[in-house]
Amino acid sequence: PPLKVWAVQQGSPAETAGLKPGDVLVSVNGQLPKSFFGATRELIHAGEKGDVPLVVQRDGEQKRLAVKMVPEKTFFNAGLLQKKLGMTLQELTPELVDSLGFGRGSGLVIATVDQTGPAASAGLQPRTLIRGFDGVTTTDLVDAAKIVYEKSKGETVKLNVVVPVRRGNVAAYREGNVTLAVR
Repeated sequence: PPLKVWAVQQGSPAETAGLKPGDVLVSVNGQLPKSFFGATRELIHAGEKGDVPLVVQRDGEQKRLAVKMVPEKTFFNAGLLQKKLGMTLQELTPELVDSLGFGRGSGLVIATVDQTGPAASAGLQPRTLIRGFDGVTTTDLVDAAKIVYEKSKGETVKLNVVVPVRRGNVAAYREGNVTLAVR
């Protein structure tokens, strides 16, 4: 059966190339796509060398397009997380490890929280560590953004958080879960 485009993410290489929902893939890099995975593999392989030519069937006509593949981190990044959750996250650097006391590879730390948005509504604060998203432990912004990207507006994501708590001169940490509705 032909491969049909069902959705095109705003700002993605597919949208930039001119793909539209309803397009039927006729060829990817000159090859007849036999499956979704085959087409994806061909896009990735050909994309290492530059733009990937596509031919699509749209409204009874064939159209030639070119997709410029980009590294995952140009789409799955802190900006996507900020847009959907209302906070910016960053990976732990040696400086953050020293200042926060979390071990390297512990998770992602909240850098900023929008004044309005899901993170603010949940009471999240900068310097909070997020160990995981929906039960998946991650220290990588790309992996975190992929999990959140799959969520539609109004769906929830459960964060495993570690909050620094000061009592006098003693620094302690409280761990728990926070559920946010994605915007």
